Amino acid sequence: MRHATLVYRYPVKILLFVGHALGACLLAIIQDVTFTNADVLRGVGQEFYAIVAAVVGGCCSLAAMGSAIGAMFGALVFGIVEEGIVFAGIDANWYKAFIGFNTVARLCCSTVMYANWHGGKTMNTQTAL
Repeated sequence: MRHATLVYRYPVKILLFVGHALGACLLAIIQDVTFTNADVLRGVGQEFYAIVAAVVGGCCSLAAMGSAIGAMFGALVFGIVEEGIVFAGIDANWYKAFIGFNTVARLCCSTVMYANWHGGKTMNTQTAL
Protein backbone atom coordinates (compact mmCIF):
# COMPACT_ATOMS: atom_id res chain seq x y z
CA MET A 1 0.00 0.00 0.00
CA ARG A 2 1.36 3.41 -0.95
CA HIS A 3 0.93 6.55 1.09
CA ALA A 4 1.37 10.21 0.24
CA THR A 5 5.12 10.06 0.96
CA LEU A 6 5.57 7.27 -1.59
CA VAL A 7 7.36 5.09 0.95
CA TYR A 8 6.44 1.45 1.04
CA ARG A 9 5.50 0.83 4.64
CA TYR A 10 5.95 -2.92 5.01
CA PRO A 11 9.42 -3.32 3.42
CA VAL A 12 10.69 -0.41 5.52
CA LYS A 13 9.22 -1.97 8.66
CA ILE A 14 10.84 -5.31 7.90
CA LEU A 15 14.19 -3.67 7.16
CA LEU A 16 14.01 -1.79 10.45
CA PHE A 17 13.35 -4.98 12.40
CA VAL A 18 16.20 -6.75 10.61
CA GLY A 19 18.49 -3.77 11.25
CA HIS A 20 17.69 -3.82 14.95
CA ALA A 21 18.35 -7.54 15.14
CA LEU A 22 21.67 -7.21 13.32
CA GLY A 23 22.68 -4.29 15.55
CA ALA A 24 21.88 -6.28 18.69
CA CYS A 25 23.83 -9.25 17.33
CA LEU A 26 26.83 -7.05 16.52
CA LEU A 27 26.74 -5.51 19.99
CA ALA A 28 26.59 -8.97 21.60
CA ILE A 29 29.57 -10.14 19.54
CA ILE A 30 31.59 -7.02 20.45
CA GLN A 31 30.79 -7.44 24.16
CA ASP A 32 31.66 -11.13 24.05
CA VAL A 33 35.03 -10.45 22.44
CA THR A 34 35.75 -7.52 24.78
CA PHE A 35 34.82 -9.22 28.06
CA THR A 36 35.67 -12.80 26.91
CA ASN A 37 32.48 -14.12 28.44
CA ALA A 38 28.74 -13.83 28.05
CA ASP A 39 26.57 -12.36 30.79
CA VAL A 40 22.82 -12.28 30.27
CA LEU A 41 22.33 -9.71 33.05
CA ARG A 42 24.71 -7.09 31.65
CA GLY A 43 22.01 -4.90 30.08
CA VAL A 44 19.21 -5.44 32.58
CA GLY A 45 17.70 -2.15 33.72
CA GLN A 46 19.13 -0.07 30.89
CA GLU A 47 15.76 0.23 29.13
CA PHE A 48 14.59 2.80 31.66
CA TYR A 49 17.68 4.95 31.05
CA ALA A 50 17.07 4.88 27.29
CA ILE A 51 13.46 6.01 27.72
CA VAL A 52 14.45 8.75 30.16
CA ALA A 53 17.20 9.99 27.83
CA ALA A 54 14.69 10.20 24.97
CA VAL A 55 12.10 12.02 27.09
CA VAL A 56 14.61 14.49 28.52
CA GLY A 57 16.07 14.99 25.06
CA GLY A 58 12.77 16.36 23.82
CA CYS A 59 10.52 13.47 22.83
CA CYS A 60 6.95 14.25 23.80
CA SER A 61 5.43 11.46 25.83
CA LEU A 62 1.89 12.27 24.70
CA ALA A 63 2.38 12.40 20.95
CA ALA A 64 4.77 11.16 18.32
CA MET A 65 7.11 14.14 18.41
CA GLY A 66 10.87 14.21 18.95
CA SER A 67 14.14 13.35 17.28
CA ALA A 68 17.12 11.05 17.63
CA ILE A 69 19.37 14.09 18.05
CA GLY A 70 17.37 15.12 21.12
CA ALA A 71 17.69 11.62 22.58
CA MET A 72 21.44 11.82 21.99
CA PHE A 73 21.64 15.10 23.88
CA GLY A 74 19.51 13.63 26.68
CA ALA A 75 21.93 10.71 27.01
CA LEU A 76 24.85 13.15 26.94
CA VAL A 77 23.31 15.17 29.79
CA PHE A 78 22.84 12.05 31.89
CA GLY A 79 26.38 10.86 31.21
CA ILE A 80 27.84 14.21 32.21
CA VAL A 81 25.72 14.35 35.38
CA GLU A 82 26.64 10.77 36.34
CA GLU A 83 30.36 11.44 36.00
CA GLY A 84 30.04 14.88 37.62
CA ILE A 85 28.34 13.46 40.70
CA VAL A 86 31.13 10.91 41.14
CA PHE A 87 33.89 13.50 40.63
CA ALA A 88 32.21 15.93 43.04
CA GLY A 89 32.32 13.31 45.78
CA ILE A 90 28.55 13.16 46.19
CA ASP A 91 26.92 9.83 47.01
CA ALA A 92 26.24 7.97 43.73
CA ASN A 93 22.66 7.20 44.76
CA TRP A 94 21.76 10.85 44.15
CA TYR A 95 22.15 10.14 40.43
CA LYS A 96 19.01 7.99 40.50
CA ALA A 97 17.17 10.70 42.41
CA PHE A 98 18.27 13.20 39.74
CA ILE A 99 16.95 10.90 37.00
CA GLY A 100 13.59 10.48 38.74
CA PHE A 101 13.14 14.19 39.42
CA ASN A 102 14.21 15.11 35.90
CA THR A 103 11.81 12.60 34.35
CA VAL A 104 8.82 13.78 36.39
CA ALA A 105 9.65 17.43 35.66
CA ARG A 106 9.97 16.74 31.92
CA LEU A 107 6.69 14.81 31.82
CA CYS A 108 4.90 17.68 33.57
CA CYS A 109 6.39 20.17 31.11
CA SER A 110 5.47 17.90 28.21
CA THR A 111 1.85 17.71 29.38
CA VAL A 112 1.59 21.49 29.73
CA MET A 113 3.21 22.11 26.34
CA TYR A 114 0.90 19.56 24.64
CA ALA A 115 -2.15 21.25 26.16
CA ASN A 116 -0.91 24.70 25.03
CA TRP A 117 -0.27 23.48 21.49
CA HIS A 118 -3.74 21.98 21.21
CA GLY A 119 -5.84 24.79 22.66
CA GLY A 120 -6.03 23.59 26.26
CA LYS A 121 -7.17 20.08 25.36
CA THR A 122 -5.47 17.09 26.87
CA MET A 123 -4.93 13.93 24.89
CA ASN A 124 -7.94 11.61 24.69
CA THR A 125 -6.52 8.17 25.40
CA GLN A 126 -9.55 6.38 23.93
CA THR A 127 -8.98 7.82 20.47
CA ALA A 128 -5.20 7.45 20.71
CA LEU A 129 -5.44 3.68 21.07
